[in-house]
Amino acid sequence: AILLLVSFVITPLSSNAQMGEESLSFLANLVNQIAEQLASLQNELLAQVSGGSVSATVETGSVGDPDDMAIWVHPTDPSQSLVLATNKNGGLLVYDLAGARLQSISLGEINNVDLRYGFMLGGQPIDVMTATDRDDDTIAIYKINPSTRRLENIAARTIGSGNSLIYGLAMYKSPTTGKIYTFVSHKDGIVQQWELFESGGKIDAKKVRQFDNGGQTEGVVADDELGYFYAAEETG
Repeated sequence: AILLLVSFVITPLSSNAQMGEESLSFLANLVNQIAEQLASLQNELLAQVSGGSVSATVETGSVGDPDDMAIWVHPTDPSQSLVLATNKNGGLLVYDLAGARLQSISLGEINNVDLRYGFMLGGQPIDVMTATDRDDDTIAIYKINPSTRRLENIAARTIGSGNSLIYGLAMYKSPTTGKIYTFVSHKDGIVQQWELFESGGKIDAKKVRQFDNGGQTEGVVADDELGYFYAAEETG
């Protein structure tokens, strides 16, 4: 794979976190160094494959219009881990590590997907996956069942973002509170942070923050350990 670095903004996940100019300068220099290293790696990879061919070790069958995926690691047997993928032509797909399809869920135009471990539901930890549905600008919520290795819809209701053109998605688990959040981005640049919570044995969500990233935004990711959120601005 060839890595390309896109521009992004860095936003503290805690409103109490304060950063001085020296810290911001350090982060900016660090980003530049990473960009240079990735550019160098890209050139090396291009040189290695120039004039040759690259074949997959494992691959799935054709699925239409795949977009995003997340890897779930089984709690006791890594060989039973799963690849959770989206198909913009109609749903969610679950694969084993050999590329065999285990489950297909017909939904709308599912775009991006992410997961987090250890959401407390009924006093028990479960692993949760969320995804964006561009058909109706909603957030899908599923439980990952480690016994059946299947997804189970666990949303307490239809969770609409209240904004059109929902796009990217990333999840975040606070290392201090243990709360789990889902970030969603929109084509108009609006980014929202939703807190997941238990409701009647299922999972609901409430919007706790929203900001304008300034341009079309899809790629987003959160760093659980450092408490930072990264958003790629495609245009703006």
